[in-house]
Amino acid sequence: PLLIVTFLKKPWGKIPIFFGILILYIILSAWSLHFFKLLNPYLWRTISISLFFLFLLLFLKNRDLLQFKLKEKFHFTFTNSILYMFIIGWVFITYFRILSLPVTLSDARVMHLFQQSLYFQEGSFIFHNSNTWESAFRPINALLWNMFFSIFLENNALIEAPQIISWVGFILISRAIFSQLKINNKLAALVSLCVGFSPRILSLSTNNFIDLPSLFYFSGIIYFLIKLEKTDNVKIIDIVMLGTYCGAYLGSRMQGVILVPILLIYFFIIFFKKKSKSLKVLLIPIAFTLLLGIGKYLINYSAYGTPI
Repeated sequence: PLLIVTFLKKPWGKIPIFFGILILYIILSAWSLHFFKLLNPYLWRTISISLFFLFLLLFLKNRDLLQFKLKEKFHFTFTNSILYMFIIGWVFITYFRILSLPVTLSDARVMHLFQQSLYFQEGSFIFHNSNTWESAFRPINALLWNMFFSIFLENNALIEAPQIISWVGFILISRAIFSQLKINNKLAALVSLCVGFSPRILSLSTNNFIDLPSLFYFSGIIYFLIKLEKTDNVKIIDIVMLGTYCGAYLGSRMQGVILVPILLIYFFIIFFKKKSKSLKVLLIPIAFTLLLGIGKYLINYSAYGTPI
């Protein structure tokens, strides 16, 4: 994503789509492997790397089709060099902070390490008995985010490292939101730094008890709602991405059960205000939200007779 911002034209419209496609792939690939009982780190990693190289080949052959165009000129100034060094330096510091976190804290032990180990060993999302409410009732999409990036790790020492990626995504999508709102670039950059580097957000990025992925998913929903409200021509990719972020959030935290329906009501208001006659504009986000978001609720219903 930082390379997109640095080298591509009009990067702020591409950043939310980049992360949305990544989220869509993670959730769909995990559930697909689950249904065939093949959810193990080696196979998931092999498939992901293979598909990534296929995407690179597609990118090289169809750059115009994918609308990826390089900036004509790029040069480092003193100001942006200091900014990039600051961000990269902080990421390195955060890496060592996460490396020093014990994997025996309750959230890492109960939610991430234990469940990831169980799912990978069983090859599917097997329900398991637990004395903690987090294991029994918490939805699964935020855990999938951690599981995906952990398949590239050799051990569990960096099991919370995906929080860094969520933190970067949250900052960049926030900047994309400011771009949609036509806020002055320098002011938007300053606010993005305040959002990303405030003491509270810094503590969240390496805190085992709070989920940054859910905040990251929420920011994606806000971006595409604003974009749909401000544009006259609705693109299929935008409504698919809206459904992707809604589905990810619905299936990542219990708050999503309350907030996603409210946010979709706002989408309905936008739809009827534009007097759109295309039902697919209305149905596609709902379909993707349900497809990506209700998996753990179905598991809960199977085990308890109630989705929550």
